[in-house]
Amino acid sequence: MKLEGEKIYLKPFGKKYAKDWVRWTQDEDVIRYGVMRSYTLEEELQFIEDWKKDPNPDYIFCIFIKKNDKLIGNCGTHKPKNKKHAGKTFVGIAIGEKNEWGKGYGTDAMKTLLKYAKEKLGLKEVCLNVDIPNIPAQKVYKKCGFEIVAKEKAPERTNSGGEQYIMRVKL
Repeated sequence: MKLEGEKIYLKPFGKKYAKDWVRWTQDEDVIRYGVMRSYTLEEELQFIEDWKKDPNPDYIFCIFIKKNDKLIGNCGTHKPKNKKHAGKTFVGIAIGEKNEWGKGYGTDAMKTLLKYAKEKLGLKEVCLNVDIPNIPAQKVYKKCGFEIVAKEKAPERTNSGGEQYIMRVKL
């Protein structure tokens, strides 16, 4: 499966991309916001094994630049861990290659993911959480139609002072 955007395409995540993801999680700039942390290759491979066994898995995709097939990040849908948001679908995105930031790839990837969520998964709306100081990400999400619907405590989001926005878009 290959999902086409304007500048990017998405392909399902797999073991052959694990080393890139682990490399990105070693960079403090990449993991600054959110709940991401550094992973070892062994942890990432175990995550992939567990993910494949899940009867209701998250949909995780790698983001590639069309013009050169360069892997630059990942995105996907996921079930919230917070019971407060049970029954909702959340989306997330990470551009791991810092030299590709600010070029519109994140916006294109999110729009492509949202189209998939609507057309293939039949979703009517999705949410995401974003650290309050992460203004660049909020700009991307607003371009994709997301609106801030709540501000909540999130102690695990240490770089935001323990608070985050919940944003939602209707598909």
